[in-house]
Amino acid sequence: MGKKHHYVPRFYLKRFAIDRANPRQLRLFSIPSGIYVPNASLYNQCHRSRFYGRTNEIEDALSVLEGRFAAALRIIDNTGELPKRTSQEYADLLLFVGFQWMRTGRAADDLADQVDKLAKTLLSEVADRNEMEDIKDSIETVRVGYDDPVLISMARSGKMAMCIADLKTHIVEAGDGIEFVTSDHPIQPYNIYCEGVDWTGVTGAVSTGLMVFVPISPSRCLLFYDGSVYKVGKPNTGRTVVTNADDSFSINALQFVGAEGNVYCSGDMGSAYFGRLAARYQKARGTPHVVVKGFQDADDPMRSLVMNYHPMPNLRLSLSFVSVRRNARKKPMRERAQSYRMSIVPPDPFDPTETWEEAIREGIQIEHDRSRGSWVSLNLIQRSVR
Repeated sequence: MGKKHHYVPRFYLKRFAIDRANPRQLRLFSIPSGIYVPNASLYNQCHRSRFYGRTNEIEDALSVLEGRFAAALRIIDNTGELPKRTSQEYADLLLFVGFQWMRTGRAADDLADQVDKLAKTLLSEVADRNEMEDIKDSIETVRVGYDDPVLISMARSGKMAMCIADLKTHIVEAGDGIEFVTSDHPIQPYNIYCEGVDWTGVTGAVSTGLMVFVPISPSRCLLFYDGSVYKVGKPNTGRTVVTNADDSFSINALQFVGAEGNVYCSGDMGSAYFGRLAARYQKARGTPHVVVKGFQDADDPMRSLVMNYHPMPNLRLSLSFVSVRRNARKKPMRERAQSYRMSIVPPDPFDPTETWEEAIREGIQIEHDRSRGSWVSLNLIQRSVR
């Protein structure tokens, strides 16, 4: 029984192989060490021992889904166009994004970190109120979490796919001399509309202004985006050919900043290229992945508020083919960061017990909580999908 559980599928990494006809190697840049490897083994990338548990059941089930995901990407390869939005292949494309967003080593580590910080923040408050100094002093000596956090993270995959189904799509193609890279955490959300916001998360699946960058080969990157906020490319084309190296550098920077540790490419971009990325964006990699804050109720010492979110590093991303719509620019930053594209999170397609009626009831409760104006309500939807 195999022990290696891959969190970025090999069918996907093969798309970035040096030789796609014989996809055994790719080029790798290790961010922690700064080492560039021009011929790294493809098979030995993006896996952890028993990542999905003690058996191969989850790994085997994912391989079945991956066959569907690969077929959806082949449509783009063969036609240069996205599958029709009403087709099963487009639904599979959304599921690919949802699962790949939630199944990586970084996604699992972020969830584990979030649970640990939440538990310790709450326990610290209880210890303070009850003057339990011995507990408070020992909180940092333990780690709170799940045995297999990736399974909890992946449980949100279907929900993520449903939540981004309203986003518009665009194919970004690489012109001559341009190449897109990928990483061990290839689905990269960003929000140009809310750049600079560091007091709440703005890259949740239903955040206003969300953009999701998905490199699918060295020559193509998919962009899912909030059409009410952005204009992308020329009207009614659905495709942009990037000839400006600054555009590809910015898109590749997302992979560099968001990677767990490794960035991959097909062409021999060389260590100098990744050195430029590191020189410009290494500091952004220091942005915390998870922030947990506690707030005491000024009127009731027995009540407090605990907030958690995923801060977005401010990359000052500039893409020549993306602009913010005039009406969207008029809104103040706080309003942008606190708004959502939908008030009801759709039901999970992989949970037959969850119905639209239940999702609507949940949405009504969210609206009721939001009317109280607390930061807890402002993050309810985001927490349910990140």
